[in-house]
Amino acid sequence: MRFWLFALLTVLMLPPPSWAAQATPRIIGGDTAPASQWPWMTQVAIEDPASNNQFYSCGGSQISSRWVITAAHCMGELGANPDPSTIHLFIGQSAFRNDIYNGITARDVIIHPNYTVFSDNAQNHDLALIRIDPYTGNNIWPSLASDQTTTLEKASQTDRDEAVTALGWGTTSPDSSTLAQALQEARLDYVPRDICRSKSPYTITNYMVCAQELNPDASDPNGEDTCYGDSGGPLFVGTDRDPWLIGVTSFGTSKCANGLPSIYTSMQDEATTVESLTAAAGYPLVDLALHGANSRRYLLPGNNLSVAVTLRNDSQATVVNQPRMTLSMSSNGGATAAYDWPGCSSLSSSCQPLSSMASGTASSGNIQIDSNTGGNQLAVATLNVVSDKDEYRIRNNTLVQEVVFSTLPDLTLTARQTRGIILDNGVGEASVSIRIANQSTLKQATGVQLALNLPAATRLSNASELGCSTSNPILCPIGTLSPDSEATVTLSLSANNTQNASLMLSTSANEGDFPTGDAGSTLTLSYDEPESDNGGGGGSTGILFTALLIPLLFRRGIGKLNDGRKGA
Repeated sequence: MRFWLFALLTVLMLPPPSWAAQATPRIIGGDTAPASQWPWMTQVAIEDPASNNQFYSCGGSQISSRWVITAAHCMGELGANPDPSTIHLFIGQSAFRNDIYNGITARDVIIHPNYTVFSDNAQNHDLALIRIDPYTGNNIWPSLASDQTTTLEKASQTDRDEAVTALGWGTTSPDSSTLAQALQEARLDYVPRDICRSKSPYTITNYMVCAQELNPDASDPNGEDTCYGDSGGPLFVGTDRDPWLIGVTSFGTSKCANGLPSIYTSMQDEATTVESLTAAAGYPLVDLALHGANSRRYLLPGNNLSVAVTLRNDSQATVVNQPRMTLSMSSNGGATAAYDWPGCSSLSSSCQPLSSMASGTASSGNIQIDSNTGGNQLAVATLNVVSDKDEYRIRNNTLVQEVVFSTLPDLTLTARQTRGIILDNGVGEASVSIRIANQSTLKQATGVQLALNLPAATRLSNASELGCSTSNPILCPIGTLSPDSEATVTLSLSANNTQNASLMLSTSANEGDFPTGDAGSTLTLSYDEPESDNGGGGGSTGILFTALLIPLLFRRGIGKLNDGRKGA
């Protein structure tokens, strides 16, 4: 083990080989990822062509049973045609692996045909696809973004705050040369392209997206970022295990977490290329999608709902065969779901509306959801479709329709800390923004109130202004919430104990609440952050870029390591 550590530290401090050029992103300031949260996360190990006992490491994302996506620059210098047998992958493992020959060996490697390095070293179309034998150890994959990037480009700063997540085994501090031995994750702020272009010293095309930590905590002034060892890894939105993949880690400056955005290949803008490249390789990925209303609907008990759905082949050119839909229902009552679809039996849970579907072909019908009882119940109908082809947007294969059959309002509560500082006298001050909503479109909620259990040595400074009681739990009146309406409350807290502490919140109404379970929240209060005027993340703004900062691009976010063939 000593030999391995010595070799690792020595190699990482040496200048990189010419084809590795100068590396990029790693996870800085992140947290260790839960061991089983991201089963599609991939370590991509590439044997060093100049040495028979060392390798380079990048990240990647398994996007189907046969395909892994990573950065083109991980495959070698521009124009290289890497030997697939020198590339080894580990899928869904949290620990960094050095025994690369125990990994999955690649069968094919496809570099984006338009991959280009500009004169300022920015990398356009920095994308590569790695084909493997069908891997059955995982069937949960991220979906390539469809309109999620467009939504983020137009979103407010608050909605972009910590909207994206990056994963990787890269180094964990700006001055470190040691790769992480456990998978790291970091929540970053999405940076729109126009803002990114104004801040970045590099050419930013419409095939790139940007992210950075705009509000680092005082306890971690470097903030969070990707850097060495993280190239090729994912940037995604959503906390589901199968999120929307919006970017692939590509490049940034040599000094990570320095207040400048890192750059990622935009998967929304590369999705059609992914489809065409996989089709040309003989293992096409397609986008067979279900379209229809999937927002929660509210009806009185005893009623029914007909949901219009369209099944469409949204692929660019590929024909899909044997598309088959399955329909299931879960409910705390007697609700049922059935097909009202041409060619489908309403009594069947499975339906094949067409034998094949060319690109753009659609089939439309309805799903009938009946409450069948007079009681309050939440009914969840799930429609799923599969075909003979693998998908690159597998989330489009499932449509979930929730129906609340109820005579009660539906209360929800969400909370976030917007300020947390320690004053010169040692007293902590915090602000918490609370949103209480009545999501029911049928029933109003009267006598709505907010209940909060304060941590020890903490008081509600604006209790009188809000009309709150002085007991603990403190009760604050909200009043009446009409159907589909909301109210916001800002709490001003003062604490003599500035250690992190839990604030418990809940809301209630005279009529009750259904469904239950989402009308409360526990928030961890923190007082170690400087005051923020931008409302995002509860921290200070990022370090400003100045003309004195001379950026040095690192094309390759990889680490060079002993490949494990030598004894430790």
